[in-house]
Amino acid sequence: MYGPGAGAVPWTGRRSTRAEVAEFFGMLGDYLERRSFELLQLIIQGPDGIALGSTPWCSSSGVT
Repeated sequence: MYGPGAGAVPWTGRRSTRAEVAEFFGMLGDYLERRSFELLQLIIQGPDGIALGSTPWCSSSGVT
């Protein structure tokens, strides 16, 4: 997972491990506000699954 961006944007950068990806999603809530979530596809294979969706975000400061 790679989110390009400047060092001043804390949630950007390369994420390779499960813990790093979890940290990425945890940080988003500190800086951004999710407006909604639209589930586009749910894929289940045995005990594993993934949800694909779309969600608009707004900065916590009110700037989009």
